[in-house]
Amino acid sequence: MSEEKKHPRRTLTQNASLHKYCTLLAQEMDGAGYDQRAVIDQFKDDFKIPWTMESVKHIFRQIAKAMYDCKSTADLDTVQIQEVYRVFDARMSEITSISVAWPSEDAMIEEARNIELPK
Repeated sequence: MSEEKKHPRRTLTQNASLHKYCTLLAQEMDGAGYDQRAVIDQFKDDFKIPWTMESVKHIFRQIAKAMYDCKSTADLDTVQIQEVYRVFDARMSEITSISVAWPSEDAMIEEARNIELPK
């Protein structure tokens, strides 16, 4: 029986990219006028629920749990997090026509450089 190769746990950069991706997707979803209920079909009330980084990550986490039986995205390895992203983003694109590229390490560094620190 062959043993499956274990990849390293997802990196801090991947975690930062996940948070950035969730934030960017939430902004795109709100900008396009999508209500969470129309996509995840969990709520029945007649009020708009805005997208947040946390709401996007919640759905991302559900897919990760279904694919890898993990409790947290912190449990994903460097390959698994990319596989979950591909499945998640493809499905979101099918449902909404919105796709957000996974933020690159260079983009994350550039954004960090542009953050104004409090004086």
